[in-house]
Amino acid sequence: MSLNHRQTLIMFLLWCCFVYSCGRLLQMAENINLRVDTLEQKMDHITPNKFKYKNWTYGGYKWMTSEIDSIILKNCKKFNINAKVVYALIEYESGRYCKGDIEYMKIVRSHAGAIGIMQIMPIHARLRGLHPSALEDPELNIKIGVSYLAETMKIAKTRGYKNIQAEGLRMYNQGPGRGDGMAHRIKYRNWSNYVFPILSRSAGAQICQL
Repeated sequence: MSLNHRQTLIMFLLWCCFVYSCGRLLQMAENINLRVDTLEQKMDHITPNKFKYKNWTYGGYKWMTSEIDSIILKNCKKFNINAKVVYALIEYESGRYCKGDIEYMKIVRSHAGAIGIMQIMPIHARLRGLHPSALEDPELNIKIGVSYLAETMKIAKTRGYKNIQAEGLRMYNQGPGRGDGMAHRIKYRNWSNYVFPILSRSAGAQICQL
């Protein structure tokens, strides 16, 4: 076989590999989009306690006190956020890890550095001219957390998402700049492991002021 024929054959094989890889990538993207669309449909038909996540205790929040309850309701009213979603978010973010111990929930830190009841990143304290340790104050932590959730839901509405509440929660967890376009896989995992459990729990939550 001449050199030219050999080069042509190599180029042809490389081209076949390239076309095959592109086809596989497109197929993967379609599968991910389909799974995300399926989750979006589920979000519109959530029923109480339909999704049981690990060892969550349904029917009440062990960490609830009259002080915390009052702070949550006050901020939810101020920022026009569904309080049931905030209760479920707090349970997911810190309650289940701290086994309902409110004193531990106030100071707990995640491996990523998030602090306190609503697991707020230190940057939110610094933007307000505060030291990150200030986030251990439950009133400040909840105020910043609820206001940030309201902000992410506003962004979701601006971007034209169908389920503003679900997308707002996703961005609360990931950040507003992640989960779009080629990051659909990240978005899918986040919806499955974070958004869906929180919204399912909030759908069955009973709010009682202590």
